[in-house]
Amino acid sequence: GLTQLCDEIGVAAADSLSALIGSKISRLSAKDRSALKERLIRKIDPHDFASRSASLSEHDLELLPPLGVEIGNHTATHVHCRAITPDEHAEEIVAAKKRLETLSGVRVRAFAVPYGHHRDLTPEVLRTLRESGHEAIFLVHARSNKFRPAADIWYRVSVHSDSPRKLPLKLAVLPLIRSFKHMVVG
Repeated sequence: GLTQLCDEIGVAAADSLSALIGSKISRLSAKDRSALKERLIRKIDPHDFASRSASLSEHDLELLPPLGVEIGNHTATHVHCRAITPDEHAEEIVAAKKRLETLSGVRVRAFAVPYGHHRDLTPEVLRTLRESGHEAIFLVHARSNKFRPAADIWYRVSVHSDSPRKLPLKLAVLPLIRSFKHMVVG
């Protein structure tokens, strides 16, 4: 439960898991996040975890590329990239990419910025991504890609259970409006 998780981390109770991640966990150093992960894993019954996990297994990754699924990087610990130091880039970005490539057997070309915010794409993070061979970098601002800031940076639009009739609005019209708003308001 959320209360137990807050107790384990040593913070006051949070209103929601997303608030806890956004305000506390995402601001931990890579070393502290790794230590927290190990503490939490030790507290979980492996049989219970395996039966409830929606995560892919390492073996699953090698099955996806033949099905046409692109494997992308998303950091080792789903951290706000603006919070990691240049020394942590090697583990969070570069090593995570190499591990995915080893497990999947294919080259990882894409990186989706955790939480998707442009502030997480600092000049140092962007340099690390490009130097490590990432060719496409995704943000979530749901703006039009006609106005993207660089050739390798793309905006994502989340589509969940929208009806096909609403897709043109969601995929074309609203991103243009958001892009114009961003140009005018900032």
